[in-house]
Amino acid sequence: MFQKKVSKILKNSFGNVIEWYDFCLFGYFASVIGNSFFSTQSKFVSILLAFATFAIGFLARPIGGFIFGWLGDKIGRYYSMNLSIIMMGGATFLVSFLPSYHSIGIWAPILLVIIRIIQGLSAGGQFSSLIVVTSEDKNLKNTGFYTGIALSVSVLGFLLASAVSYIVMNILPQEWIHYTWRVCFAIGGLLLVFYFCSIHDEIKASSLIEKKESRETKENKNTFKELWLNHKFKFTVSVFLSGVVCIIFYLDFVYFISFFTRHSHISQDRTLILNTVVLAIACILYPVFGYVSDKIGRAKLAMYGIVIHILLLPFIFKLILSNNISSIYIGMLVMTVLICIIQSAATPIFSEIFPKKVRSSGCCASYGLGAAISGFAPMVATEVTHHNVHNIVYLFAITLVVGLLCVIPIVYDNRKQITVLEKR
Repeated sequence: MFQKKVSKILKNSFGNVIEWYDFCLFGYFASVIGNSFFSTQSKFVSILLAFATFAIGFLARPIGGFIFGWLGDKIGRYYSMNLSIIMMGGATFLVSFLPSYHSIGIWAPILLVIIRIIQGLSAGGQFSSLIVVTSEDKNLKNTGFYTGIALSVSVLGFLLASAVSYIVMNILPQEWIHYTWRVCFAIGGLLLVFYFCSIHDEIKASSLIEKKESRETKENKNTFKELWLNHKFKFTVSVFLSGVVCIIFYLDFVYFISFFTRHSHISQDRTLILNTVVLAIACILYPVFGYVSDKIGRAKLAMYGIVIHILLLPFIFKLILSNNISSIYIGMLVMTVLICIIQSAATPIFSEIFPKKVRSSGCCASYGLGAAISGFAPMVATEVTHHNVHNIVYLFAITLVVGLLCVIPIVYDNRKQITVLEKR
């Protein structure tokens, strides 16, 4: 029975592997993409413009969240989730063939931005739909644990992107560096084909269930009106908390790749190895801390994790900014453990906080808005560390304090506790 549950979670989550493999490649190859698609002689400005384009994709996420959230409540969670995967995989495959600025001029960055918007729209529905699908399964009693497994499988997309990037960069000749990143993006299209071949039967089964459920929810015509009238507090908490979770995640697992290359003068291949290691550790820790959240409560565990993270920030960044590779590894390991505590506890909250009839709309829209805020984190971090590298500490501190302000009301206000998922 346990094996069947895990197998189902793995299949549902594999689409998100594609989603995040595609999405985070842009962050990994920010330097090369900046040089390929933007006309500027400053390497710093090129990277900044690349991260700005990365952020544009996040601006589209709230729109995608509203669209796919509504589709999830009206048509079905699986329909919404799979449609977003198709959009992401197709857009990413196109990136691999997109001409550079030197070939088509200003149309290169314009087309890149359009594709990033399509990716952002799809990302607005995929992960949050997966959270809803996982948390609503009545057979999964330890919601935190199984959501942790789904989160781990999703993070494999980041791990896969990191590993594939490293392998391709070391197999192909150095003079091919301006084409290497295109190979990585093209692989995303192949993963999309494999995903739909592997879940063909599940799609048929889920479509029958969702037709029945959609008939049952027809009376609820405007889910967003329901959210605004009756669930403003929950929606607001979910927006800011998801923003905090996404910011610390992207800074740790995406931004630090370029940070170590520029400020610590570590080669990109060594940085990718470090990133692969911490991502692998995160995949192990998510279900563990998810299970802990089942036992002591989501918000309480998230609060503990945030407080400890704040207290250890000076120690962590003393190691990270030491320019010593061993110290950097230790600092990143400690930070990864703390981020896993926070994210494992907070992720189920984004779904559980809303009643079932508006759960997909509430989860997708609020998570999309929060993720849109986080999309600017790498760009902001690049700017503030350009003036003073120690400013990254203050950026983390401010983010974590906001997160603490989000979880405290959930812990101490009994009227707004969200420790039990409505499964009707």
